[in-house]
Amino acid sequence: MPRRFERSSFTADELKVKLLERSPALLGYGDLYGKTASANTPLARCFAPAPRFGGKVKEIAADLVKLHNAGHAVVLATRQAARMRDLVQEVHLAGHVQSEVKVAPEPASLTLVQGILGEGFVLKGIEGRGEGRGAREDEETKRQGDKERGRQREGETGRGREEETRRQGDEKTETTNLQSPISNLPISQSSNLPTSNLHLLTDTELFGWSKPQARARPKQHSKVAAELFFADVKPGDFVVHIEHGIGRFEGLTRMALGGIEREYLLVVYAREDKLYVPVHQADRLSRYVGSGDITPAVSRLGTADWQLVKERAKRAVAEIADDLLKLYAERETITGHVYSADSPWQEEMEAAFPYQETDDQLVAVDAVKRDMESDRRWIA
Repeated sequence: MPRRFERSSFTADELKVKLLERSPALLGYGDLYGKTASANTPLARCFAPAPRFGGKVKEIAADLVKLHNAGHAVVLATRQAARMRDLVQEVHLAGHVQSEVKVAPEPASLTLVQGILGEGFVLKGIEGRGEGRGAREDEETKRQGDKERGRQREGETGRGREEETRRQGDEKTETTNLQSPISNLPISQSSNLPTSNLHLLTDTELFGWSKPQARARPKQHSKVAAELFFADVKPGDFVVHIEHGIGRFEGLTRMALGGIEREYLLVVYAREDKLYVPVHQADRLSRYVGSGDITPAVSRLGTADWQLVKERAKRAVAEIADDLLKLYAERETITGHVYSADSPWQEEMEAAFPYQETDDQLVAVDAVKRDMESDRRWIA
């Protein structure tokens, strides 16, 4: 590789630096350095499971109204965003469907996101903007003033030093529990400040189900040609050589050529002509596949019979391609029925499909929809 070529991966230390720059929220049992840490932190205690409604739309609407009146922010991430928009509008709540959330939701707001998430949550104790933040700053200033006056009263006595050391240790422990990379989150530490909750609800909570993820198919590692050939062919089977045509496979044989002994694949043709194919050229042979139980005609070595067969096959393929071109040209000139675009009912039916589509399936569905919504006529 050339010098100064950019690497396609990060080292562990580089990943730690990048993660710390983005202020990660650590809710698990370990920190960024792999050390075990308690999950019972102030931040983790701010999260709670979201309620589940099991598809009861009336209960969903009533709960959304209660949350809005209480000043809580709600985000609905669902594949039925259009249906939920109609539902919230029926109870006189403002809701617009969007593809992503770029800023933190305001208190008493409702956000609809078209998409899929595995599960939702409730984030409790988010400070209100404006007055709440100012109150927190005033309280922090007051606490610092009290600490300074306490130091002056305690003086330089041993008891004062011990008390200060203990207090600093408690503050350091609290900071560690908050896991400093996320200490800037606006989570209230005082019950006197105005707070609200963030409710993130997904299809799991709203409709009582979540789509299972598509099973990852293991990649098939390609075998070498000889292994692939022997797994499909046994002695006595008919095979096709790319240059010499149809013959009968008789198995492996060993021959010495130039003082070197090698293995060969023995193929017998018409008039008992024999062809010895080196094992490393096994990719030039394939198993014969015909229609029914008809025994194929074995080719003759040293003749043009097999070339004539291949020429006839090429002409047949060219004729089929010509017919297809004419068919598609005819389709382009005839106007057909134009189907309407997806309605909310169509989207609701698709969202109710209980499995996660693969990328290829989504591409195929979109292609069929585009064809149905165009004015092209399909002719069988």
